[in-house]
Amino acid sequence: MSDTDKSLGDMTKLMVFFGRIPETHVKSLESYPFIFFNDVKEAKVDYSVATINKAEATYFNYELDLNLDSNDQLRKRCEALELAVRQLFWKEAQITIKINGEERFKSGG
Repeated sequence: MSDTDKSLGDMTKLMVFFGRIPETHVKSLESYPFIFFNDVKEAKVDYSVATINKAEATYFNYELDLNLDSNDQLRKRCEALELAVRQLFWKEAQITIKINGEERFKSGG
């Protein structure tokens, strides 16, 4: 196991223990919509990280306000956002994306 793998494993253990994620991860979560979508007017993310004492799943809920005319292949854009979140955290995380008030994507669906 490399030093990087060990560090990532340690960081994951701390997130699961305390239920908090590092500020750098929060900044990444907040910036992803501006990377994967065009003409984003507003982007909010609500999340919860599972802990040892909390039985609920880890989830990330995005609410985006954007111009749909500027975003072709919407499904692929949502999948790219999902993949980025899963790479930053873990594959079991649930991701939901609402666009202009309508749920447009849910992981596993």
